[in-house]
Amino acid sequence: GRLHITELLDDASSVVAKSPTDVFAAAGVNVGDTIQVKVIGLHDAKGYKFLPITNRTSPLKNVVDVTIRPSQLASEWTTVDKSDSRLASWKSVKSGDVFKGFVKGILEGKHKGKTIVLVTLNASLVGHLPILAATSSFEIASHPTHSFIPGMPIEVQVCLVDPKSREVILAPHGGYISGVEKPIASRKLLVPGARIICSVFKAMTTAMFTEIELVEEATAAKGKAMTPRLTHVHGCVDACHAADELSAKPFSKYVAGQLLEAVVVWAGADSKDDQHFKVGLSLRPSVLNPIKFPPSSAIDPVISSVADVNVGQVVRGYIKKTSEVGCFVSLGRDVVGRALISELSDEYVRDVKEAFPADKLVSALVTEVNRELNRISLSLRPSRIGDTTAPDGTAKRRLDQIKVGETLKGTVTRIEEYG
Repeated sequence: GRLHITELLDDASSVVAKSPTDVFAAAGVNVGDTIQVKVIGLHDAKGYKFLPITNRTSPLKNVVDVTIRPSQLASEWTTVDKSDSRLASWKSVKSGDVFKGFVKGILEGKHKGKTIVLVTLNASLVGHLPILAATSSFEIASHPTHSFIPGMPIEVQVCLVDPKSREVILAPHGGYISGVEKPIASRKLLVPGARIICSVFKAMTTAMFTEIELVEEATAAKGKAMTPRLTHVHGCVDACHAADELSAKPFSKYVAGQLLEAVVVWAGADSKDDQHFKVGLSLRPSVLNPIKFPPSSAIDPVISSVADVNVGQVVRGYIKKTSEVGCFVSLGRDVVGRALISELSDEYVRDVKEAFPADKLVSALVTEVNRELNRISLSLRPSRIGDTTAPDGTAKRRLDQIKVGETLKGTVTRIEEYG
């Protein structure tokens, strides 16, 4: 016979388990003990499926399933209740169903690139609890094995059932697990300054897209209970919010599925119906932990508006667009400066678009600020910025610094009839 972990206690929520053995010990089951059990069905040894005792198969070909739950030992059965949770399968469960299950294990990054907490719901049904829907703590999500221990009792609720993959997606319910912070329960809580965890969806040159999972209560008809709904919210991290010191490839170290801790800097929807809700995120240490990393210590401070820049200030940003008249440099979200073609270089540039491609990190001097029109004029000329280093690392010098008779090193750029 087989005594499954879900057939030990009527309520295991008070059991402190560090392994499945602790749950059996709490129920008074130890190796070598003689215990009283009640037969509840058969167990298909090949398909690992629970079968009611009325199933038309030979008991000799299956394993007998038993229970020691006090409520079951005290009752007398006359018929099989089709609504019994033991018979629940991915076909019969529905959104809103509540289970008192047990943690089975963790799939870290092995399920569609995401971390999943496996929850045993009954003898033949295992549900999936996405880590982003399991907690709002970055520390717990990063080390799930420390908080979600196999054998630990856990109360969950069904969010949805995927008929294609036959997966039962779960969400926290009731008391859940002591010490584990529940996930964010509403998009209304995604306000500027809110700290959240997300997973990388796609990393590009100057932007990275992430995914946030919320467990919201779906609207229900009058007289019916509210059911949970797993909501996916898209987040975006632009290059200016990747770090306190900007780099040429700010997102090169990130991979799809990687968990991140971020702070919301803006939130909104692309349409009035609020169906395309998005949030802007920051990964800057000075934003995540301003006490440990004061904003004043950032090499490249946050520029949120025209009011954050002043004439004579040297700033860094990413080229957004280059044309025949100059280029536009992104200094922050919705903050763009313009450099005319005469302010791009101290030397003649044959192909402006090739020399100043999109997404290139550049330094610029703020030459003019018009706060009424929200305009920022920039200069990329090294002589104005103060950049006196050539690409090969040697020092640049002005014409008045060169002496007659001095030997210089140069590069031939063009040959004409006159020289």
